[in-house]
Amino acid sequence: MTEGLALQLGCTLADSGASDVVDMHVALLARKLGAAIFTSDPGDLAKIDSALTLVTV
Repeated sequence: MTEGLALQLGCTLADSGASDVVDMHVALLARKLGAAIFTSDPGDLAKIDSALTLVTV
């Protein structure tokens, strides 16, 4: 992880009110790649970004 990405994660976490750095990292990567996220717990990811494509498994 680069310093720039770490700063982006921290700022985005602060703005969203979320607290899970792993969820935020996954969300940022999905946004960047235009990818869907397969998860058993979509709630926190949906709070981070309601536009994410979430597939509940």
